[in-house]
Amino acid sequence: EGWDEAGWSDKVIKKLQEDFKNGAVAVKVWKNIGMEERDNEGNLIMLDDPKFDPVFQFIIDQKKVLISHAGEPKNCWLPLDEMTVKGDSSYFANHPEYHMFLYPDYPSYGELLAARDRMLRKHPGLRYVGCHLGSMEWDVDEQARWLDEFPEAGLDMAARIVHFKVQDRNKVRDFIIKYQDQLLYGTDIEISYGPDNIHDMEAILENSMNIWLEDWEYFTSDHEMIQNDKVKEYQGLKLPLSVLKKIYFDNAMKMYPGLGQAN
Repeated sequence: EGWDEAGWSDKVIKKLQEDFKNGAVAVKVWKNIGMEERDNEGNLIMLDDPKFDPVFQFIIDQKKVLISHAGEPKNCWLPLDEMTVKGDSSYFANHPEYHMFLYPDYPSYGELLAARDRMLRKHPGLRYVGCHLGSMEWDVDEQARWLDEFPEAGLDMAARIVHFKVQDRNKVRDFIIKYQDQLLYGTDIEISYGPDNIHDMEAILENSMNIWLEDWEYFTSDHEMIQNDKVKEYQGLKLPLSVLKKIYFDNAMKMYPGLGQAN
């Protein structure tokens, strides 16, 4: 809001001062940056735009964290029938406004992630967590390359664990063990309790628990499992307990300082 007005960065910083005072430990930038929001001249606003620089520097100075949902899964730039997992094909079938295959005049997958990386190189002191495996879910080698370049950054697995299952099992296991200090478990499930969903809460909580238990079995056992997806059979990773403790708890406390004290 008010992007083209003078003092936009100052207004955002003032609001963040209030948020941090009230207990916020992080700031999130969503995928609308680079894919939706435009300036008055009609140009898409990218994550490395200089107008963000004072805001990101303020986050650094306050020792807070930037969480970023940059871009979308690589499948987003493919036709529906060529996507590698059903979750992506069903999501983009229901949300064609974000299906970039339909919008060749928009930034490419590579351009969006390049803007993110240029921003990070400008702000080497920024504590950063990339949502959804940083939109690099399709290849653990790509994630490894990125984590090597940005060793202080982290990646969360929210809504992208299925992409591990369609890759080579031992390669994924080795990747998680090697980068165990930079990875976070996540589900992308948002549960809000209120009058609009009070009668649905039991079903919502049951579904959430089922997802959590399925993920837990995948990470903790070597069971042969089946899923309703293009890759139907997969084997659990049976990660060491020390690694599980990091991705499920320790890394969150490390990557989000003040999390335990948040209001």
